[in-house]
Amino acid sequence: MLCSRCGKNEASVHFKQIVNNQVAQIDLCVDCAKSADLPGAAVSPIFDLLSKLGGLPPGREARPKDLLCRACGLRYSSFRETGMLGCPSCYESFAGPLSAVLKQIHGASRHGGKAPAGSPDRRRIEEDAAKLRELLKKAVAAEDFEEAARLRDRLRALGRD
Repeated sequence: MLCSRCGKNEASVHFKQIVNNQVAQIDLCVDCAKSADLPGAAVSPIFDLLSKLGGLPPGREARPKDLLCRACGLRYSSFRETGMLGCPSCYESFAGPLSAVLKQIHGASRHGGKAPAGSPDRRRIEEDAAKLRELLKKAVAAEDFEEAARLRDRLRALGRD
């Protein structure tokens, strides 16, 4: 899709506005978005950071600029310009180069934060914590304080102390 303003470059910033129950969409390239006076259309400095970090380590180039998302058609080069992915399938389509970007920004390419309530990871952590609390009670009752300290530390590592 071409930029609504210049008509030359590929649009990578999509702005929707609702006025009088009518939806107006403007699709802009990065250059036009930077110069636009539209609220929320300005390109954040984080996009520049992401575009600089978006390459693969030397010697491992897999032509990431040529990658295309199978679901939404977003090019990897557009992601590098804007820092925005088009759909959930982009994570799979750009897995290799995106993994390198995430590792450089976050230190890991796998989420390590809190899990949503009811998720399998969250339930497993809660079950593990419940088992550890029960073992901790038994260790304290048996006056096995070394084991109790070890179990306490494991509970703290789970964030459930």
